[in-house]
Amino acid sequence: MVGKMLTLVLVCFLLFEGITYGANPQQQKEKSKTYPYLAYLPNGYQESVGKEWPLIIYLHGSSCKGNNLDKLKRYGPPYYLEHGMQVDAIVISPQCPSNRNWVYGDWFESFYHEILNKYHVDASRVYLTGMSLGGFGTWSLASRYPQYFAAIMPLCGGGRPDMVETMKDVPTWVFHGEKDRKVNVNR
Repeated sequence: MVGKMLTLVLVCFLLFEGITYGANPQQQKEKSKTYPYLAYLPNGYQESVGKEWPLIIYLHGSSCKGNNLDKLKRYGPPYYLEHGMQVDAIVISPQCPSNRNWVYGDWFESFYHEILNKYHVDASRVYLTGMSLGGFGTWSLASRYPQYFAAIMPLCGGGRPDMVETMKDVPTWVFHGEKDRKVNVNR
């Protein structure tokens, strides 16, 4: 249910012509100086010299932590991209190591700049989303680096009231439900 909602929201979130299914380039496993990640490049990316693309950064939940990038394909954008969904954006899905958390550490800024330097990204259209543990990470990163995001969409994660001031100008679309047994909707 959450995976389907996430996909629908991402489609609306980007406000592009629509999604299509069919032949799809595989998500590539990539290494970085911080965390490994899956990279999806949209159809036409290689041929469109000089074009800058929107970027979606997706932070997974705790069940996908570790050192096996294939775990990321269990749900969320990596799942749907693997099954033929196509979007007109670059989608980067980093993997958090088992002993880490999206909220702590100074990993993001160097990761962000590495992605911007490697891919043809429109820095004014960078979107951050995540589910559960990734939802917490979305709130945290947006409060620490609000200047990097055109909008955020945390799902089933929580933030703190003191984060609001730093990210008050970042468009935010929040999804959570009272039936979530792991993260209280009050978060």
